[in-house]
Amino acid sequence: MLKIIKKIIFSTVFSFLFFNFSFVSVSIAKENFILENPFKIPQNVSLQTPRLKLFNTEKINVVEQIEAKEVIVKKQKSPEVNPSDVRAIYMTAYTAGYATRRNSLIDKVAASDKYNAIVIDIKDVSGFLAYTPKKPIRDASPSKKIKDIHSVVKQIKDRGIYLIARIIVFKDQEFVRKYPGLAVKNTKGEIWRDRKGKAWVDPSAGVIWDYTVDLSSKAYDLGFDEINIDYVRFPSDGNMDDISYPISGKNPIKASIIEEFNKHLSTKLRSKYPEKKLSADLFGMVTARDNGLGIGQKMSSFIPYYDYVSPMIYPSLYPNNYDGIAYPNNHEYKIVYDAVSSGVKYIDDYNLENGTDYPHSLLRPWIQGYTCTWCGGYQKRLVDIVAQEQAVVDNNLDGFFLWNSSNRYNI
Repeated sequence: MLKIIKKIIFSTVFSFLFFNFSFVSVSIAKENFILENPFKIPQNVSLQTPRLKLFNTEKINVVEQIEAKEVIVKKQKSPEVNPSDVRAIYMTAYTAGYATRRNSLIDKVAASDKYNAIVIDIKDVSGFLAYTPKKPIRDASPSKKIKDIHSVVKQIKDRGIYLIARIIVFKDQEFVRKYPGLAVKNTKGEIWRDRKGKAWVDPSAGVIWDYTVDLSSKAYDLGFDEINIDYVRFPSDGNMDDISYPISGKNPIKASIIEEFNKHLSTKLRSKYPEKKLSADLFGMVTARDNGLGIGQKMSSFIPYYDYVSPMIYPSLYPNNYDGIAYPNNHEYKIVYDAVSSGVKYIDDYNLENGTDYPHSLLRPWIQGYTCTWCGGYQKRLVDIVAQEQAVVDNNLDGFFLWNSSNRYNI
């Protein structure tokens, strides 16, 4: 009986020592594995038996094993990002002002081998600024969506991330409230509203041209690398039979008016900030349709005035049976590839006609980063972002923006 008890005790002690030796060895190996390279099997980790699960974090708490060591190292991008290679995600002012979500997205971009830039709303369709400037800006309506804009800019720039300020122009609710006489009207002289109930400023109103210059200048002064202008167009998506323009007049030549705005903005900003970049967003179909689309957007009205033009090539927004494609949202690669290819050809034709030499890289499109939950029929499926990215790259371009209004990204 005594021999049996001794045998049991010896077996228990031996098992305990062997298990702890293995546990410590694996813990050390796992520490090196995580800190050095998460995709490379370390040389000091044996793949032979006994086969323990290196990734079983339920039993091995790396943070506890490493104790006071710093595990999370904030990755930093290269200090210089080529603007033509910018690959950005979009961030609302609310997200930028909410530290937890902002930090998460900044970490994602900093850790990404693909993305290197962030677009932040400085003025959205509400017309409110994202922040309260220290010195008031004429005609601006400040807010506290981003309480400390300076610290946010510094935080992003310190991570080596290229930073872009997005400014909405003619779809501005606050500006209409302050200057109702400059608003687009219906035939009764009342303020016209689109299907979402939003008002628009008449694109010929020079006051908002200068206001946009002031906002852009301030964003540059804050440290933004680039200004991205959106809603540079006449309104759509409403009762277009009951609309009038108090300044542009009856039957305005929309593309010419938009081009005059582009010229004004570009001239003012480039004279003061020659080293900074300026980009503009356009409807996705402008690359293939040169008729102004009823909103005054033609690529030829933008090319000479911006460093980058960004057609919003979202497959979900193309109508069914577009160019013979029954459900465009199910064919992300083809929609994006064809649109970008058309844009590249447009630049070539423009150069040939005008004796200019604008590069293809002037085209930096927006691609769809959301699943179209409202698309009917066979279109309700997860969006294929990789296919869209590849469609851009296959046109020998490197830059693009990724749009998701809820700012949820898996990059």
